Amino acid sequence: MSIPLESHHSIEKRDTNANQVSPASSVLEAPIVHQWPREWKAYAALVAGFFMMFNCWGMVNAYGAFLSFYDQHLLTKQSDLQLSLVGATESFLLLFPSIFAGRLLDARRHYYLGFTGSLLLFLGYVLLSFAGGNGMTNQGDYGLVWLTSGLLAGLGMTCFFTYSSHNVIQWFPRKRYIAAGITSTGAGAGGIIYPLTFKFLVANFGFPTGVRILSTVVAGTTLIAFIFGMPCKDVNRRPVGSVFRFSTWIDKQAFRNRSYTLYVIAVALVYGGFYSIAFHVTEWAEVKGFGTEEDVPGGTGERPGNGGFRTFWFLAIMNGYVEISREHNPEWRLIRLTIHSRTSIIGRLASAFFATQ
Repeated sequence: MSIPLESHHSIEKRDTNANQVSPASSVLEAPIVHQWPREWKAYAALVAGFFMMFNCWGMVNAYGAFLSFYDQHLLTKQSDLQLSLVGATESFLLLFPSIFAGRLLDARRHYYLGFTGSLLLFLGYVLLSFAGGNGMTNQGDYGLVWLTSGLLAGLGMTCFFTYSSHNVIQWFPRKRYIAAGITSTGAGAGGIIYPLTFKFLVANFGFPTGVRILSTVVAGTTLIAFIFGMPCKDVNRRPVGSVFRFSTWIDKQAFRNRSYTLYVIAVALVYGGFYSIAFHVTEWAEVKGFGTEEDVPGGTGERPGNGGFRTFWFLAIMNGYVEISREHNPEWRLIRLTIHSRTSIIGRLASAFFATQ
């Protein structure tokens, strides 16, 4: 998928040149493009993009809460590697098959992707409720947990990830950075709301019923995304052509651009470093004595006679801080990069220090 993203300055330059035309050619004036769209469908698409990100990256960001419950109650016999594989499957399926989803979006197959993503996500989590027996210790079936929340839900996330930002920036050509930033806040919002919702529902209704209620939340928010995720009519359709041709899905020319290739590698390294922390932050916090995890599935969520800070809040807080960096203003680009590089170095040194204590 290749989307021409002009910078703010290139748009201004194009507008300046457009005004320097002869009187004879001024008859063929281009349509006026407002700073903010005047059509309600653009803002509906913005809401849809938010909920798409809410249910793809937001759910991946929340997996640490699920892993904690599996490790303590449902799947205590499985290793950390096996439990992490469920979340890793979600992440992989969200990213890699997006190559194909992006090309389908270029061909304006938006509603096919929206319907498929909504259906797979709902089925993934409603079927997960049947993979844990009554939710008591070691009643879970690891294969079914991976199949439902890993494979099925992960394929559903594939349909939403590229769709969310792809559609929004087409509706907001002059405010694409702000629009993309608003859309991406859905990832942090999902990473805050889903862990807290999962813990509350499981503690009060048990694992099977709690996950079924959670699946209705997924169904409702994905339905909003499906209904309001309308494609922009001003964008030209690019037919898929031969589905068996490599060039149909992969743009080899893009990887000849050194900047783009380095960017892809850098993003891969960021994801590799971040999600190992997101998946295990609750366990690490308890081991280091910063808080306690719940000990009673279907109970109050507290250890008998032992209060203290609940470790699942660490996951919610981490996702909350991510929200601060979601705003995409081109004028803040260098400021964000400077802050990010310095805080990353400090954070990694601090993590290395505390991890050895």
